[in-house]
Amino acid sequence: MNFDEYSSPLPHLPFSNDYFSKLVFGQAAEIQYPTIAPPGSVTSQNFLTEETHGAVATLVSPLDIIPSIDDLLATTSAMEDAYAQGLRSVFVEFRLGGDTYSHCYHFTKIRFIGFICNHKKHVESAHDLILHFSLLQFSDIALAVAELKATPILSTIRGLLTNDVPLWRLATLLDERWMDEDVFNALVELIHYLLGYHQPRTPTH
Repeated sequence: MNFDEYSSPLPHLPFSNDYFSKLVFGQAAEIQYPTIAPPGSVTSQNFLTEETHGAVATLVSPLDIIPSIDDLLATTSAMEDAYAQGLRSVFVEFRLGGDTYSHCYHFTKIRFIGFICNHKKHVESAHDLILHFSLLQFSDIALAVAELKATPILSTIRGLLTNDVPLWRLATLLDERWMDEDVFNALVELIHYLLGYHQPRTPTH
């Protein structure tokens, strides 16, 4: 087994990279997210030869408390070389709220932690966007919101000159209260392009 095979989470598992790529707005609005300790919380991290097993060492549950990936950069950058040297896990100790947490993590769990930390803002933004629209009283918005709930949060906004703007970034407009109408118009325009993209075109001649 090579390093990539050993350290890559199975794609069907919660909080894997594949999980986030398929996560839709409706799911993001209801997801219970693991607690991430702030950067600077890790007090110790060391590679071990032990190949750990079990859920705590290999998986992440919504109730987990995990360290920030910012504190584990030294570990993530050295994992492949460590694997080549026969090391198979990482002992991590960190503090949060006066409590100390000590865990031996399989390399796959380190990958999980990276995905969770990197997508935290995306999930929170998607959650805030759906919550905002659920509080609006616009009757015409129901179809658009339903379409949005079924759309992956990492999808890009179609119909713009640039195609690298992810949908979750619509939440940045929520900081401006006077933008409500603009957010609504952007969403309606977005759904128009999404529907137009997915519907088959009929020949004009």
